[in-house]
Amino acid sequence: MNVIDLAHEVVNSNLVSKPSSIFIVLDGDVELEAKTYIEKNNISNNIPLNFLPIESLEKYLKSNLVDNVDHKLFRILNDNIFHQVSLNQIVADYRSSGAHDNDRNGKKLYGRIDSELRSRNKSRSEIVEMLVDYLINNQDLKVDKIVSFIRDILNK
Repeated sequence: MNVIDLAHEVVNSNLVSKPSSIFIVLDGDVELEAKTYIEKNNISNNIPLNFLPIESLEKYLKSNLVDNVDHKLFRILNDNIFHQVSLNQIVADYRSSGAHDNDRNGKKLYGRIDSELRSRNKSRSEIVEMLVDYLINNQDLKVDKIVSFIRDILNK
């Protein structure tokens, strides 16, 4: 909702010059919520509202590291990022704390992962880069959807 509010404010305040193009890209799993928010708050502008064909980073990690473990992805992340506190330990602590029981969107798991990244002076971009490489090398259908989506947006 913050992205929608920011885009609305940018348009209303004429913050960017005329030749600029603005479009909104949100996680694919918030489409209904975003459209409801726009309607409820009477937000009207000509900024195209778009949704990625994949879930959020947090949901993706929860789905693939906890719910239905992708062992190859788990091993790649564990071997390349989590050297001091293993990903195994982070997930075990997450499960034993009960956080897993009410973490539908994966934010609690990601909070634990992010905390470990920060304590090792690593950033979100490192895990994102590894996930993108993994998707490119192992899950062509999702990558094809993303590439098609971006091409469509850029050709509008």
